[in-house]
Amino acid sequence: MSPMDLAEGRPGIASLTGTGCGGNLQVRNVLCAVDLSDVSRRALRVASRIAAHFHARLYVQHTFDLPQGAASVAAGQSLRIEDLPAALQEREIELRALVGAAGANAILLLNDGDARERILETIAGKSIDLLVMGTRTRRALSRFMQPSLAERVIHQATCPSLILSLSAASRAPKPKFDPLRLRTILVPTDFSPNAMRLLVYALRWASGEASRVILFHAVPTAPPALGKLSNLLPEYDAGLEQHIRGAWEKMRALLPAPERLACPVSYEVRDGDPKEQILKFAKEKRADLIIMGARVLKGAGLTWGSTIAGVIRDGRFPVLAVRHLGK
Repeated sequence: MSPMDLAEGRPGIASLTGTGCGGNLQVRNVLCAVDLSDVSRRALRVASRIAAHFHARLYVQHTFDLPQGAASVAAGQSLRIEDLPAALQEREIELRALVGAAGANAILLLNDGDARERILETIAGKSIDLLVMGTRTRRALSRFMQPSLAERVIHQATCPSLILSLSAASRAPKPKFDPLRLRTILVPTDFSPNAMRLLVYALRWASGEASRVILFHAVPTAPPALGKLSNLLPEYDAGLEQHIRGAWEKMRALLPAPERLACPVSYEVRDGDPKEQILKFAKEKRADLIIMGARVLKGAGLTWGSTIAGVIRDGRFPVLAVRHLGK
């Protein structure tokens, strides 16, 4: 990185030296959103482990869909059990048992309303450093067109979001996900101004020399079904070899001195559909975690077409989503 990068507040190579999990990574407040599903229970176990390791405060949030006419509460407040209908009081008891079984000194937050809005309010109001959420894989076309709660949150959350899926726990190359002992961290990059931020997060989650970080870029190529129509699309052209060569040069410019870092860092460039190439490479390298950027969306928005949404929906790998700075 150039002196101008440092002057503008972008991290340069010097700021990356010596980073490692438990070192420069600071987690004081963790939020885990739960819905009593199996995947949210797994997410809570991961959140509890992270909170315990960093001696952080753990908030466990559940949002009720209250019956029409039921009393609501102000943003950032927690519902009282006596204010809930009988059926929801039973759920509150189950939630408290879930939090107790997690073995963490957690604070249970019960809210009502739109779950996405309530999560974002808690992130802002409680100065959350890390959001942990579970999500179900979504393969049917009807679900594919409807973004999950996790997909709608990551583009607006001001803190990183660790997204786990049900499939990530059962189909991943390594069945037990341990966020504090990550051996392979994959960082896909599109060389946006936020690329260095993703690398910083990767190095802070890494466990020193026991971990390795791989920067990855996929040069988009046209799907075979497009045939000659691909000539009409600006992102697909005949200069593929030149684009690949340019991507390698950008990788070397992004990280000119990997040997100065606390853990091994390498990079790889391939061509093809970005989502498919990310997942293929992650499987090859047995990635424990994929760290990706999430572009800012002002509203709830449709997110189903984004690369990060596709990787999350695949479900095989935990994803740490880091919202881009700026627009």
